[in-house]
Amino acid sequence: MSEYVQQNLEEMVPELEAMNTSDLFNPKETKTILKNREGHEYKIMQHTKTKASYENYIEYEKKVLELLTIRRKKSGNQSDKRDIEDKIVDRIHKLFRIANARFKEDISLWQQHIDFTKFVAGEKTSVSRLYEKCLRIHSQNQAMWVDAARWEGSTEGNNDHAMAREILLKGHRANPGSQLIFLELFHMELQIAEVLVKRKELLGMKVEKKGDDKNEEDDSSDDENKGDESSQLKVVEVLYKKGIEIFSGFSDFHLKILGITCKYTHIADTLEKKIVSDLRARYPCRPEVTEALGLRHLNHYKHASPEEKKMALNACLEVFTDAVKEAPTEPMFSRLLCCLLTLHDAQRGEGADLRETCLHTMLCIFQSAIHHNRLTAGLYSSLLSLLQAADLREAVGEVVTVAIQQHPASAELWTQQLMLLANHTQNKASEKKKKKKKMKESDDNEESEEEITPVVRRTRSHTRQTDSQTDSQTDSQSQLDTHHRAQRIPKAKKKNLWTLTKTVKKKKQKKTKKKKTTQILMKKMTLKLTHKMRLLLLH
Repeated sequence: MSEYVQQNLEEMVPELEAMNTSDLFNPKETKTILKNREGHEYKIMQHTKTKASYENYIEYEKKVLELLTIRRKKSGNQSDKRDIEDKIVDRIHKLFRIANARFKEDISLWQQHIDFTKFVAGEKTSVSRLYEKCLRIHSQNQAMWVDAARWEGSTEGNNDHAMAREILLKGHRANPGSQLIFLELFHMELQIAEVLVKRKELLGMKVEKKGDDKNEEDDSSDDENKGDESSQLKVVEVLYKKGIEIFSGFSDFHLKILGITCKYTHIADTLEKKIVSDLRARYPCRPEVTEALGLRHLNHYKHASPEEKKMALNACLEVFTDAVKEAPTEPMFSRLLCCLLTLHDAQRGEGADLRETCLHTMLCIFQSAIHHNRLTAGLYSSLLSLLQAADLREAVGEVVTVAIQQHPASAELWTQQLMLLANHTQNKASEKKKKKKKMKESDDNEESEEEITPVVRRTRSHTRQTDSQTDSQTDSQSQLDTHHRAQRIPKAKKKNLWTLTKTVKKKKQKKTKKKKTTQILMKKMTLKLTHKMRLLLLH
């Protein structure tokens, strides 16, 4: 075992020397690298080989590569890449090959090897080979077939749609009941059709710039492109029909196909309408289907104008209301109402008109659900919160009573009813307090007026007498009258203050009495509790 390890370490010597000569690593650092590699090599050469030993060695080599890239950026030295980086990459590939040969059934190692080869530049062909080798062993893995097809069809990969189609067809033969592979094939065919449409648009732009002599040739090329586009869309329609035949009765598969086609409405508008009509015909009473058909109108809601938003929302709500009338079942009501609640919450930043229309239709559906006795306890609680937010207190009380009659075992509804009763009693108590305060204020004002009015009457009569007096009265008598007035008015003020002090004293006496009674009650309660605790301890 040691002989093989020493041989592998001797092969690493020129690589480490190149690191020293290019001033990327010190001699001490190269020695530590060699020691670490020696430890990993011994672990790999053990009698009982594990997956973790290979993974640790590969991770160490990846870190060395990362450190090399960082130091090359700092120093700007790009020499001896073949002698250093390429050898490390080859070593990592070798380790992955040995690990994949020993642990064939572990797909995570295959995925790690594929990801590493994608990361390394100029190894596209080796990625496709690795996918082929992996799929020979793991032919039942649906996700791997999809990843391989996406790599072949993407611009990062080989950009070969024909090869991607072949891979997906092979995957469909190996896994005939796989929805994932079939949906990926359907999506890929639509992507190809979109590419053809874009090519046609570009050719149309070029036709406008060219002369009349060349237009005939360009028209012939346009006809060919139109034929390609129509044939490609026919392929998509054939795939759709075959998919419905294979996966008949699976509404989720049908809805996934609808979701894919909604992304390509500018190409497959007729196909989308056909799918919608098939869904309505095959699954008329399924709530998930009606939800999808309603939300289909809100696909381009964010980027639409206010008028378009209103039209889309009205169309969605029409679908929901029609579905509730046709099939008034509990799952239908619950699914659609949950969807409407999320829509209402999402439209907080939108206009008030849209929120009002959504709320109006939602309340109508809630009313029909209560009428048919198809509303769950959770939806009743959400309805109550909605009504409270809208300040509809009378409706809240009626809904609570109906909800408890329909769901007497739900704790949430009972707690909500208790909370409502508590709030009602608090409001009544606060109203009573306000009324009492007003009554007291009015009484105080009346008392003060009663005390002041006789004094004022006397002063007025006295002034009239003084005015009726003749001019023959002397100045001394007028002075005496004014003196009497000044003496009477302060007496009235004194009486008013005396009544106010009396009321304040009475209030203080009441407060002290209340405090004393509460203290006595608290003492009695504490004595009872202590007595009970003693009895329990004795027992």
